[in-house]
Amino acid sequence: MTLWSTRPPVSAEVSGEAPVTGGRAERVRQRAQRRFYPEVQALRAVAIGMVLLFHYGSGLFATQGSFVGVDVFFVISGFLISSHLIAEVDRTGSVRLPAFYARRARRLLPASLSVLFVVAIGSVLLLPRDEWGLVGRAIVTAAFYGFNLFAAAEVARDPGVHIHSLPSVHYWSLSAEEQFYLVWPPLILLAVAIAAALRRRGRTVGTVSAIGVTLAIVASISFVWSVAWTLADPRIAYFMTPTRVWEFAAGGLVTI
Repeated sequence: MTLWSTRPPVSAEVSGEAPVTGGRAERVRQRAQRRFYPEVQALRAVAIGMVLLFHYGSGLFATQGSFVGVDVFFVISGFLISSHLIAEVDRTGSVRLPAFYARRARRLLPASLSVLFVVAIGSVLLLPRDEWGLVGRAIVTAAFYGFNLFAAAEVARDPGVHIHSLPSVHYWSLSAEEQFYLVWPPLILLAVAIAAALRRRGRTVGTVSAIGVTLAIVASISFVWSVAWTLADPRIAYFMTPTRVWEFAAGGLVTI
């Protein structure tokens, strides 16, 4: 997740696109000018603190509030990424997908792969041979940011499997986040295209407003899906990306 804006915003008139007018677009521009979000850092500290308290088993708080930390972290991710994507749309009228994915790779791959390399060596040295198969598959899926899907599949196959004892289990949230990064820019571009098509038909539709409506629809569908799936099978629903999308979308809606 990035807390800094790399370029100052340029108005849509300069970019040659249809101007985005209204208070919402102005808030997007003002937010893009900020280079640091102290309130976001504070929320991150609270979220991480909740997760740490859970893993240290700190009594009543750990059982009632710990999982909220993961939810808050996903909302923050949605806010930060959506802020940059919407600001880029306001500057240029589009999103450069190769540049976006390249930035994600440069930011995440070196650290995440280095950790998994150490985990793999440690697993070979410390774990019994009969556990290498499951642990190896867990490490490989984590390397490709698919651990959450692997965990859900394993739970569905064997409800008694101890997913949380795997050394790469904490990659489940990073995997869900990366899957979100994969689909979110194209979704923003879809909203931009819909707004442009409506304007060509003579309707007054702001690009930022169109993005907001798109995110609200996605958030609503994901939230209903999350509630239904959690009632049916909470262990699988916990890991699945579709049940988490509404949290990312909620963060994105804050930017509108």
